[in-house]
This record gives sequence, C-alpha cells and structure tokens, in this order.
Amino acid sequence: VTFDNLTLGTYTITIPQNNGKYQTLVVNTQTKTIEGTTPEEVIFELEESVPTGELTITVVDKQGNKVPGAEVTVKDSTGKSKDYTTDSDGKIEITDLPLGETTTTITKVPNGYEVTTETEKKVTIEENIPKSAEFIVDAKGSILVTVKEADGGAAVSGIKVTITGPDGYDEIKYTDNEGKVALSDLAVGEYTVSIPTENEDYLD
Repeated sequence: VTFDNLTLGTYTITIPQNNGKYQTLVVNTQTKTIEGTTPEEVIFELEESVPTGELTITVVDKQGNKVPGAEVTVKDSTGKSKDYTTDSDGKIEITDLPLGETTTTITKVPNGYEVTTETEKKVTIEENIPKSAEFIVDAKGSILVTVKEADGGAAVSGIKVTITGPDGYDEIKYTDNEGKVALSDLAVGEYTVSIPTENEDYLD
C-alpha cells in the first residue's frame, strides 16, 4: 500500500490483529516520521491463522467422583504430543487444538486408583464444536486387620483371617509378628472380615 503527498510529520500505521485469515506475527502498530522527500517504508510480518478447536478431558471413578492428578497425553492431528494433568475438578481443558483426529491416552493415575478399562480414546476436533473425552478408573482401598489378646494384650501372630468382598473376593491371610494383616488395592465395596473358630487356643 502506497501513500503519496503526505505532509511532514509522524504517522501511525495499524493493522487489526484479526485480519481475515491472517494475524499479526510480532506487532500490529508502527510509527514512522516523514522528514523529507526520501520514501519511508513500513513492513508488517503476518502469519496465516490456523483454525483450532476445544477439548475437555475428564477423569472420574466408577462412582462418578472426580479424580485430580491423573496424567493424560494428547497427540494432535499434526502428530505433536503434550502431557497434561487433571485439575481439582478432574478435568483438562484445551482450547487450541488443530482440527482433525486427536488421540488421548491416560498414562498415570494417583495412588488409590487403577485403570481397568480402555486407556486410549480418539476424538475428532472441529472448529466451533467443543469436544469431550472421559476416562473412568477404579478407586482402590485398603484394610488393616489387627489381632490382639483381650484387654489390650499382646499382638497375636499366626491367626487365620478370612476376608470376603465384592465380585467374589475371598482371601485367607495369617497375622504377622505384629498381629496384623494388610490388604491393599481393594475394589470399592463392602467387605466382611472374620476369624474362624479353628484358630487354636483362641476364640472367634
């Protein structure tokens, strides 16, 4: 663009930030002072705007509780990968993904959780159409059983303990030297802990 017959002085030249399919790369406003007949040149560098889309990733357990701290890798349609971590609401919100097929992979969950279903989901990102992906993980719990003699007596080792629970869970354990049985990575649900009467020298 050429401007002729300008009076001497300082001029401001501006290109709007959103200019059709282009956006300014560095600056969108420059000033130039005309002091004589020598032509002054102003150069703006532009880059083409690339349309993007939005994706919300949610991680919850089977009871619908939010799972913060889960790690998810997102590979966009250009092949670029980036790692994200769910926030306190169990969410990851991305607003600038290239259009096309995006692959999301849950790679790590906090202690107390386990991924037992699909670990990868594909989503097609579209302009102006928010997309979502949800991962459901299993919450895991633990039980610590302690066996002592009555009236605050000493811990009792070698005592047989049976534990039954959801999905046919059925375990037999024996107390250690501290009179304890520790069970971890248990599915959420109701468990029954009992000491069989067959334990020698002790009553149930």
